[in-house]
Amino acid sequence: MENTKANPIKYKWKVSSQPTAWGKRAWPEAIASDGTLIAYMVCSTEYSPRVARSGEHDRITIRIRSIKTVNDGSTCKWMWKRFVMTYETIGDAKAAFASFIDSHPNHDFMLESVIYGDGSENLAE
Repeated sequence: MENTKANPIKYKWKVSSQPTAWGKRAWPEAIASDGTLIAYMVCSTEYSPRVARSGEHDRITIRIRSIKTVNDGSTCKWMWKRFVMTYETIGDAKAAFASFIDSHPNHDFMLESVIYGDGSENLAE
């Protein structure tokens, strides 16, 4: 699934073909058109195409890249923030991320809040 709305954030979901350094295959990752990893899915169940298709896995969490401007605005640091909601399927998780992107078209991942699955934000952290 690719973001097709008219906004500056273009991305594609990709799944690693090989296991990671920890010996497990990663759940899908959203890669921006410039090659930056902007989001990824986390699930306690080990990923396999069969498990993902069958839905025989625990709920999925989304983490997105979050950039925070510090000092005078000339420097940034980044971290991963997670959506509060979890999702039953990869399709549900992708749809939630697409909804977030669509509701924040100029977001550029300058996020400083907790993100709910419906795309709303909690600025209190």
